[in-house]
Amino acid sequence: MAGAVVGQAFLSAFLDVVFDRLASPEVANFIRRNKLDHDLLQRLKTTLYAVEAVLNDAELKQIKNSAVNRWLVDLKDAVYEADDLLDRVSTQAATPKEASNFFSRFLNFQEREMVAKLEDTVGRLDSIFKLKDILGLKENASDNLSWRSPSTSLEEGSKIYGRDKDKEAILKLLLDDDKNDGEISVIPIVETKVGVRTRHLSFSMLSDPLSENFDVFGRLKFLRTFLPVDLKESPFHNEEAARLILLNLKYVRVLSFRKFSGLDALPDSIGELIHLRYLNLTYTSIKTLPESIGKLYNLQTLKLSGCEKLTVLPNGMQNLIHLRRLDLRLTGLEEMPRGMGKLNDLQHLSDFIVGKDEGKGIKGLGKLSNLEGSLFITKIENVANSREAMEGRVID
Repeated sequence: MAGAVVGQAFLSAFLDVVFDRLASPEVANFIRRNKLDHDLLQRLKTTLYAVEAVLNDAELKQIKNSAVNRWLVDLKDAVYEADDLLDRVSTQAATPKEASNFFSRFLNFQEREMVAKLEDTVGRLDSIFKLKDILGLKENASDNLSWRSPSTSLEEGSKIYGRDKDKEAILKLLLDDDKNDGEISVIPIVETKVGVRTRHLSFSMLSDPLSENFDVFGRLKFLRTFLPVDLKESPFHNEEAARLILLNLKYVRVLSFRKFSGLDALPDSIGELIHLRYLNLTYTSIKTLPESIGKLYNLQTLKLSGCEKLTVLPNGMQNLIHLRRLDLRLTGLEEMPRGMGKLNDLQHLSDFIVGKDEGKGIKGLGKLSNLEGSLFITKIENVANSREAMEGRVID
């Protein structure tokens, strides 16, 4: 029973996010620009609202009715598909021209492709919803259960793959565009296998399912979360690991390479992960970041603490206009990149390393009006005069 309620709570929250995307001006402009029938969006909204009305009943009945369970699995896949598509539409529409080279090369083809996928997605959701009567699903059937899932301990050697509880724990980080403070808290769920429908994957040092089997990523192309937890040493000793992961996980929102000590570089393909919101590279051997990281328009959190070999950040960082958290503690950085003052959404910045060159000095700090919490400023000797210090809001 508890598991059913968890699934309903997650999917209802997820539907709210999709509704918000449907109401966005970017999606409306996409429909208008491609001369699509406005009824297409209305059909999608109507179907999703109707689906939401029977979720409670479906989640309760799936425990004893395998057909209902399969219906819910298909429904979740279709809603994920709709969200991926709408996120792609919104991203393409809102990406600044200077950060959209990847899109501009294929713009016409991609828009035609997205139009076709949108029509297919609406049709798929329609077909799924029509099965509700055959399954006997009723609207607003809820016993208003209130519960808290019991905690469990995992036996050593258990395989840990993120499922519904993981989804709940990271839902805000994946989808909430308003606030995301603190670390992700993941509650692992024991699972026996991963496959094409796996969306969230976490594993611990107790059982690393991937270190000798990179082929698994070919089956995880729709993965949204790659989040190793509680690692004391790098699970990957293969230099191709990062490349293979990035090659396959095109829909990933949360990506952590934390403590992957063998990781010393990221391929340029990192810039193709247009859905990415969270990137954790802490305590890796990264020496530099590719300029393509500036294409991660949706990135909200970038964690680089403990990257002692990292000495410079790419100038493309200034394109990460939705970045809210940047952790630079214990790095080897010698100065900040140009254009830091453009990151108006930045709320948490651990360190600011004052550079000598124009655009890398303390002035950029003064433009970050939304900063909160403590900030460690180094190389303050590079501040030329009191005027610069005032512009950087170091002194009043």
